[in-house]
Amino acid sequence: MTILFIWVALLSLLFLLAKETRVTGYVAVFIQAGNQSFTEQVPVYNAQQRADVLQRVAYLQGLVGQARYRQAQLPPA
Repeated sequence: MTILFIWVALLSLLFLLAKETRVTGYVAVFIQAGNQSFTEQVPVYNAQQRADVLQRVAYLQGLVGQARYRQAQLPPA
């Protein structure tokens, strides 16, 4: 009985190590300008898609920030 228990315990530990991590669901992208806001749910099916969506959002935030900076640097007309 003890030998059987040891084998079952080791086998269950092996199954814990072989656990697969899955990334599925939606990434919420929230945009706010003044008193207006917009939320978009982007579906993702793996970790690479999630990272891609977050990189694209960061890139667009950088472009918007640069445009606002350039707009602020223009002399008043």
